[in-house]
Order: sequence, then structure tokens, then C-alpha cells
Amino acid sequence: MLAVSVVGGDSSDQVSLQLVLDHLVFGRGATESVSAPHCSTQHCISSFAQAPPKLGSLTIEAGVGQRAVSELRRLGHLVEVIDGTLVGQSVLVFNPVSGVIEAAGDPRTGRHAAAY
Repeated sequence: MLAVSVVGGDSSDQVSLQLVLDHLVFGRGATESVSAPHCSTQHCISSFAQAPPKLGSLTIEAGVGQRAVSELRRLGHLVEVIDGTLVGQSVLVFNPVSGVIEAAGDPRTGRHAAAY
């Protein structure tokens, strides 16, 4: 089982999906998922002040690596690399077999998580 909490406006749903995929597809634990670099697009009208969409945009956290950024640009994405984080997230992973709950909050944003 997995529980995800994300604070980040229009990027929340995008990063939530990335955290779920981190767990289900890539087998990452809670700590690894919240610490991994994430990305976000602005392809829709913004929820804040109704800013127009930025088609082709991709904002990505710096830890991804230059090779990935170069390839995304080669594919036509308008990539903006940021040094900070897009959102603040917390993840809980419950292992039904062992009964262990792993809890993690993104240390870069001061998020915390606990479970018992």
C-alpha cells in the first residue's frame, strides 16, 4: 500500500503520479522517491491567476543530469532546470507481508512523515 502527500499547486498531481510510479514501476522506497528529482509541465491554464499554458514546457529539478536534459531538448521540449524543488512531498509505504511502514518526507523542503 502507498500513501502520497504533495504540496505544490498545479505540479501536485504530476509529482504525485511520479511518486506512485517510483514505487510501482521502479521499486523505490519512500526515502528514495521523495529525494529523487521530479519534473512538471505547464501545458494547462494555471490555477493561479489563469496564466496561459506554456506548450512544450518542462521544468525539471537539477539532479536529473545533463545527458537527460540534452535528450529532452533534442526531442523538442522547452526544458527549464531549477536548483530547488518543485513541490514538497511525503510518502508512506506499507508492506502487508512484514507489517513494516516506511515513512519519508522530502528533506529539501522540510517535509516530515511518521507512521506506527
